[in-house]
Parts: sequence; C-alpha cells; structure tokens
Amino acid sequence: MTRSRYKAALKESISIGGSPPIRLSLRPSWYLASFFFTAHGGAFVCLIAIEQAWPIKLLFGVAILSSLFLTLCEHAFRCSRTAVTTLAWTEEGVWKLWSRDGRIISLSEKQDSLLRASGVRIYVHPYLVVLHFGTEKGFGRSVVLHPGMVDDMAAFRRLRIRLRFL
Repeated sequence: MTRSRYKAALKESISIGGSPPIRLSLRPSWYLASFFFTAHGGAFVCLIAIEQAWPIKLLFGVAILSSLFLTLCEHAFRCSRTAVTTLAWTEEGVWKLWSRDGRIISLSEKQDSLLRASGVRIYVHPYLVVLHFGTEKGFGRSVVLHPGMVDDMAAFRRLRIRLRFL
C-alpha cells in the first residue's frame, strides 16, 4: 500500500469513527514551565534593550509578568479553575474537555468538520501538541500537551498520529 493510499485510508477511518477513543489525564509539567519562563525571560531582555520611557517599560513589564503567571497557572501547573485536566476524543469524533472546576466542554464532529476553519485548530510536533478549541460564544480554550505531562504515552502517540492526518 502506497503512502498516499495509507493516508487516505487512515483519514477515512478517522472520519467515520474507526479509531479507538483517546483519553488523556493531564498533570503539571516542569518542562513546560521552564519553556514558559525562558520565553517570558526573553521578552524581558527585549524590553530592557528597547529605548522607551520608563512608564512604558513598566507597563509592558507588568503585562509580561501577568502573562507568565496566567500561562503557568493555565498550562504548566494546571492550578487555574479553568485549566483542562482531562481530554478525550471519542470514536464518533466528539472532543470532551474536563476543567479543574468540574465543567465539561463537548465539541461534536459537526462543529469540527472544517477543523482549521471553525472548531479546532491544531499544531502537532513530536514533543508538543497545541489544540485550540473554538466555542459558540467566540472565546476559545487552548490545551498545550507534551509527552511528560500525560501518563498514557500510547494514547498520546495515537492522538498525534490522528491529528497529523486531519
């Protein structure tokens, strides 16, 4: 079977519900926290290097610090009330997100038929997966995943493979 036929067959099996469900329980990640510290630290270095008045630098510094705090709470340590703690993708193509405060967000395949246009936008890399789920109200929910924050590595691998062929 050629590679293009394999991709077509896999894409068809995913779209008609032929893949097993994937459920990932997410835990805090020091690796992701160090990545966010590095990125925000670089922003501070750039802020110091630019020539602006000190009130503008102070304003941007507060914005960078608040971004770091919110990002760490939401994605790295999962201590925010709205942080996603469990992620599931069913056989029928329904995404379910469980947040720390107990809310469940469901997105059906009908909403996700044009994944990159409406429902879910994705970025897949062997060490990083970013999912952005759009909602009816126009707000979105993002989930950042890497291999060290999930217990079931086989399910994480299946998720990456299914997402690559969409």
